[in-house]
Amino acid sequence: MLARLVVLFVCVGFLAGCVTATPNKQYLAPVQTIDDETSTLDSWWSFFNDPVLDRFISSAIDLNYNNNDISKDEIALDIARKYAQYRYIQSQKNLLTAYVADKNAVIDVDTAKQSSKIKSQQIELLKKKIKLENNEIDISLKIAKLTKLLPEYVSQILKKEGGIPNADITPVFASSSSIVFNSPDIRKASLLFVKDMAGKVSLSDIKNIFPDMTFSRFFGIPDDVYLNNRSRWSISVGSSIRNLDLAALESRFGNKASYKEFIDNIYTALVSIEHKIISYANMQEQYMVLKDAANEYEKECIALKNKHPRKKLSIETFSEICDEAYRARLAALRAEYENINILNDLYEIILKTKGKITVSI
Repeated sequence: MLARLVVLFVCVGFLAGCVTATPNKQYLAPVQTIDDETSTLDSWWSFFNDPVLDRFISSAIDLNYNNNDISKDEIALDIARKYAQYRYIQSQKNLLTAYVADKNAVIDVDTAKQSSKIKSQQIELLKKKIKLENNEIDISLKIAKLTKLLPEYVSQILKKEGGIPNADITPVFASSSSIVFNSPDIRKASLLFVKDMAGKVSLSDIKNIFPDMTFSRFFGIPDDVYLNNRSRWSISVGSSIRNLDLAALESRFGNKASYKEFIDNIYTALVSIEHKIISYANMQEQYMVLKDAANEYEKECIALKNKHPRKKLSIETFSEICDEAYRARLAALRAEYENINILNDLYEIILKTKGKITVSI
């Protein structure tokens, strides 16, 4: 069982390394802009169903309402990332505390003192807990800076127990495919093409290439994901590109180098979104597998404690099962955290998280 768990750890670590994104905060000189439009994802952070996160983001937006250099989506994204990180660390600490208490409840103190191995493990666990607590303080201060709230107030709120926010991708799938047109990369490509064509094409012409359908249909995602996005599902790779209505632009500019560059940029942007959705689907499946494994290990640990009286319980046997249960739960927690990171990455890609996109003439 331990070997299988190690493989799962490797899978989670590999995916985590593949999907981590670094925010790009570069801006172009202002001349022409795309106006904001009302979207079903206008307050996307509310879909995390976390009142504390809502409070932090609302406060930050209210306090930055005169700041034209940063969009509300960018503010929300920064806070959502830090908040998820805090809850992940807090959950690790709580899991570690329960793990140590569980072992101490069964392992006789005198016996533990005689075992240098057990004593060494206890010291390492204590060091890990202290490190997690220091990380909590560091992230709490960063959230206070982002929200412009008093550090003491933020710390007091965060200390209240709370899990990692719910990473539900369904609201994105249920949105209109038109939100893709407003994604930063596609907006930038569109404005550059309008500039190169010197008024021969408008932003409205470009917007018309995106069909009137749901985001999920546009990217070839099964409809049953709406009913249960925790089930295994897949994406039809290339569906978004095939669904583009390029006939009108193709007939007018098909032989222009600027048009070919524009199409290449659009394709690249759509593939980037596809990759993020695929990463989400893979990590969601990893999370479910790891969570099931953790539940099985914990059942075995409980059964072992109930079956053997305390005095007859083998410390080595119980410690091994208890360790596996802890590692499995920790791996599931890591997958859950990575999943919300991927969803935040997706929001960054498809929403106006880089302020006003502009081009110079």
